[in-house]
This record gives sequence, C-alpha cells and structure tokens, in this order.
Amino acid sequence: MKLLSFFQSLLRPSILALIALLSVLNPNILAAQNAANVSAEFTLVGLSEFQNNANQSQNAVLGSSNTRAIEKVVLRQECEFWGCGDAGTQGNDLAVLVDVFYTDGGSDTDLAGALNWVKNKQGGGIQYFGVIFDAATPNDNFSLTTGFKITYSLPL
Repeated sequence: MKLLSFFQSLLRPSILALIALLSVLNPNILAAQNAANVSAEFTLVGLSEFQNNANQSQNAVLGSSNTRAIEKVVLRQECEFWGCGDAGTQGNDLAVLVDVFYTDGGSDTDLAGALNWVKNKQGGGIQYFGVIFDAATPNDNFSLTTGFKITYSLPL
C-alpha cells in the first residue's frame, strides 16, 4: 500500500506538469474538450421597436401576426462557452447568433445579436427576455419607425 502511495505521489506532479505544459502550448485544449453546442428554440415571438432603451419598446406584434409570419427563433452560442463575447449595449449582455425561420419556408440565419433585457415576473423569476441585433436584422417585414431598431421578446 505504501509503495502504491509512493508511485501516486511521483505521478501526480508529472500529470499536472503535463496538463500545464499542454495548456500553455495550446490554451484552447482544455476548453475544447468541454465545448458544447448550446441552443434554445422559441415558437412564440413578440416583435417591437425601440429607440434608446430596448426594454421600453413600442408597436408590439406577435411574430405569427406579422406580415411575414415567424415559425420559430433559435438562439445559439457564438463560441465555445455560453455567455462569451461582447455584445449589445450593456456589460451583462450575452452574445448570441439568431436564426429566424418563417412559415413560408424562408429563414435568416447567423444574425449576430445579444440577450439584452429581461422582464421579471411578479414574485421572482423571468417572464421573458429581449434580443437585439447588431448590424444585420431579420427580413421579417416588420415596419420600423425611422430612427428605431427592432427587438424580439421571447417568453420563457
């Protein structure tokens, strides 16, 4: 038993040294092993517009009642771990890629965006959250007022 403990004590620093060396040579080696493709799908979507503050939007419609009906919206991670990357307008925004699928069979995919705001439930929890878009916006035929941007409301 003592001999086994002796060999384990010799191997432990060697394994740690090897892991440290590999992580210095390739910093992504440890992250890559744990990377996952995370996504969330929403079939109920609210569209609205905002000028300065995305959680104070106006002219809201349901995605299904829009001139180009939305079948679903899929949010995906933009890199190896959820919540990575800078996005949006605030320090706590999460970068996402947004895929919008329409009932006519069309889609807009790989739109850069951010989880930007939340509407809290009375008594705690989140009722829905909002997504804003970077440069490219969905081709959803939502009529924006001049100087406004679109935001999608996604209920949980």
